[in-house]
Amino acid sequence: MDLFSFVEKMNASYFIQPLLPNEELRIRITSSKQKPILLVLKKGACCLSSDNNNLSAHVLVSGDENHLFDCFHSPIRLLQLSKLGAIEVKGSFRNLLRLESIIHLSK
Repeated sequence: MDLFSFVEKMNASYFIQPLLPNEELRIRITSSKQKPILLVLKKGACCLSSDNNNLSAHVLVSGDENHLFDCFHSPIRLLQLSKLGAIEVKGSFRNLLRLESIIHLSK
């Protein structure tokens, strides 16, 4: 799962910045093979963190590493993978839609 290139692409895209929230939107991404990663989306900059024990996440995304890669790098959308049962997504519907649109525009 190559989230570093995804975050770099997101930070470089001028059309994604207006979609980012003023307050932090924290997404915890968990796969079976890696430690949990915290993706922090905020207007101005997005970043990744692996030290996320003390922060609560607004959206939880977990699943197999291949399906998570598909979510961030293929045309399959986040909620489609969730409906298929390939990944598990938890959070408010508003945050899920915002995350899905940001991911889709960053591909």
